Amino acid sequence: MSNTFNVCRSIWNDPQFPNEPFTKREAWLWLVSEASWKERQFRIGDYVVDLKRGQLVASTRGMAKVWRWTDSKVRRFLDHMKKSGNIDAQATHEATQITICNYEKYQGERRTSDAPTDAGPTHLRRNTKKDEITEVIPDDIPPLIPPAGEDEKPKRKKPVTAKKPDEIPQQVWDDFLAVRKAKRAPLTETALNGICKEAAKANLTLSEALEICCKRGWQGFNADWIKPSDRPAQPPSKPQAKFIPVTQDSPLWDRVVDYIRTERAVYEANGDGKIWIPEAMHDFFNKNQIGCH
Repeated sequence: MSNTFNVCRSIWNDPQFPNEPFTKREAWLWLVSEASWKERQFRIGDYVVDLKRGQLVASTRGMAKVWRWTDSKVRRFLDHMKKSGNIDAQATHEATQITICNYEKYQGERRTSDAPTDAGPTHLRRNTKKDEITEVIPDDIPPLIPPAGEDEKPKRKKPVTAKKPDEIPQQVWDDFLAVRKAKRAPLTETALNGICKEAAKANLTLSEALEICCKRGWQGFNADWIKPSDRPAQPPSKPQAKFIPVTQDSPLWDRVVDYIRTERAVYEANGDGKIWIPEAMHDFFNKNQIGCH
């Protein structure tokens, strides 16, 4: 048939071309090149599929691996080609059976003669022993169905548990790890750093924040979740001492000055001509008449 040409399927692994993602045109040509040129059977795992001329069977992941696409992109492409009438696709047990519509248009009329010509598909060869046409699949052609084990997704690496900070009591640390484990949330360094930042916002130590998490069954911590009742009890603050001013005309002035110099007592002076002494010291001076003339 005119307007067609033959291309060896080994072009997909030709070292002259870089290993780069297929274009949609290349993906379409790959489908045509992989279609069976005659009726045959194809095994997929424990199943055998009967393929007619112009049909192939392949898994989405297998095509994604060869085309260097994502699985979702392969599915979208096949769906588009099906809607446009280029292929017909039927899901099988482990893969998708694809029929190339108008296969004869791309591969020429089917020859009934057992003598291949130079114009025939490049993957056809003569079996000299039986004098018949057989299909020979070159070894370097990517498999339609990836071998067992190659199609499996890579296993995720197990998250590394964060190291216990020195300031965290062992019991608090063990209890919090148990909470995280129950919620299937490994405590990574990133998660622990996030808790540290939120604890600082709430003016809590990391240990206090983890204790609250253990009490409330939280796997994480947020400063906005804290209630006044969650905060640890603070020791009562010492009442500030009340200061009484002593002026220069006070009978206590000279004695207070001498007492301050010799005993290094607590006082305040702000340049207003007064000495401010604690109320208790003032009462002591008055009670014992210290400094009275």
